[in-house]
Amino acid sequence: MSKLLDLSEIDLEDRNRGFLNLSNVLSDLKIPFMLSDGVLLGAIREGNFIKWDWNAELSFKVEDIFEKSDLLLEALKHIGFNILHVNLEWQNYKITAYKFNTKYTL
Repeated sequence: MSKLLDLSEIDLEDRNRGFLNLSNVLSDLKIPFMLSDGVLLGAIREGNFIKWDWNAELSFKVEDIFEKSDLLLEALKHIGFNILHVNLEWQNYKITAYKFNTKYTL
């Protein structure tokens, strides 16, 4: 059985920079969001990201983002995110973007 590696302090700082980049884009586009899954747990329990959680999840109402999807994708690409997955179907909406060794899932 292999042991999962914890993220270093530098990794956590990079993850925070990516999160702030993403947060700024969402704010600029006036898309309200909330933390979810491990990111929410870490914020409440640790006051930071969890060192062994390798992705970051954000949630939102699909009606707040649906019409702005193209703008969001272009803005993320413009600031250096790699787009790994896109499903723009109303019922299964999901975008996964990658930056600073972190998957950010919307």
